Amino acid sequence: MGSWGPGSFENDTAGEWLFRLEKTEGLAFVEKTLAAVNLDSEDELEAPQAEKALAACEVLAALLGSPSDDLPPEAETWAEDNAADPSGELIERAIAVIDRVLENSELRQQW
Repeated sequence: MGSWGPGSFENDTAGEWLFRLEKTEGLAFVEKTLAAVNLDSEDELEAPQAEKALAACEVLAALLGSPSDDLPPEAETWAEDNAADPSGELIERAIAVIDRVLENSELRQQW
């Protein structure tokens, strides 16, 4: 796996995650990705899991009308085609996941 920058989609893991997302409809894949992050663990979150989780958070931001300037066109198209209204609970989970990545993750150590 390779990384070529600190952006949410500047790594192979997020690219592969996006490829899988494009084959889905609805929020189930995004929800599953975020649910896979153990928020209660004190162990360092591994980089691949953090990369997928941040990609999922970027897609949620796009669904909420705040896409990143660096959002890949494929993610933007998916968000437009799957115009879903994420629940407050999912948004809170995404924020907690971002906090987890920023506080204790291998990805944080790398960048």
